[in-house]
Amino acid sequence: MYDPCGKTASLWGSTTSASQTTPCSGLGAQGSGVVEAASQRVSWRSPRAHSPEPRANPGSEVASMASRSGLIPLLLCCGITTGLASHPRAVAASGVQAGVAKHTFVLPERVPLAGYSRRDGAPSRGTHDAVGVRALVVQDADTVVALVSCDLLIIDERLFGAVQRRLSAHNPRGSISLLLAATHTHSGPGAYGQKFLEKLSMGHFSPAVFQAIVEQVAATVLRAQSQLRPARLAYRRGMTDGLVVNRVDPNGMVDAELIVCAFYREAEEDPFAVLGNFAAHPTTLGAWNMELSAD
Repeated sequence: MYDPCGKTASLWGSTTSASQTTPCSGLGAQGSGVVEAASQRVSWRSPRAHSPEPRANPGSEVASMASRSGLIPLLLCCGITTGLASHPRAVAASGVQAGVAKHTFVLPERVPLAGYSRRDGAPSRGTHDAVGVRALVVQDADTVVALVSCDLLIIDERLFGAVQRRLSAHNPRGSISLLLAATHTHSGPGAYGQKFLEKLSMGHFSPAVFQAIVEQVAATVLRAQSQLRPARLAYRRGMTDGLVVNRVDPNGMVDAELIVCAFYREAEEDPFAVLGNFAAHPTTLGAWNMELSAD
């Protein structure tokens, strides 16, 4: 079910029917939080000009293209992220550069699942599908920003701060503006929160789980940064039809707009990453599920 929890930004394949397409020479950030569509992308080829021409109808054109290599999926959803960390002026670069990386979490066995207090912090029972982290690092002459999607319930201040400090300590290229967000899966790893309500929905805090998440998220960001290469950007926006439902008030307000930004390597027609912005609350598995899942 989708519901209007706010804007989301994602790296995944999608299309839009709007008419605006703009090559970009600078960076801008909007939206916060994360939801992911890990196996979805569309055939979206770039013409000879700077900007690609996505197909019409953003709702119906999403197709499963998991076998296509090179695309890192990521989706950012409002209300689940901690925020952007400021940084001094980055080293000047000509044009825009971008790099991507992804990683599947390696965690202690039988880590509790986060999402439902009814689970009572019980150990998980295997893996339904992989959970992990995806990172996009984008740089221009003035800014270096990392957009990071984690298959977690939430990002709290302590987790955000720990990742930020690790990046600062291990990054030889200088500081990065960090947007760290969670897909809000209700079947991802728990045991990384220390607050009372976090323990209710995640199980008891485990330093080993917390440290594993911090180290692997930071390492993925640094790997994405190491892949920085010149990139072309294309931007489109449009309205979807029938994808968003207001579950509180069926006649209430919804945000049906889809915003898409695609990243292309020079002389390549297929994007290596697509950043999308869409309102969603896509939790699908209930408290009965005891297997790790990106949901």
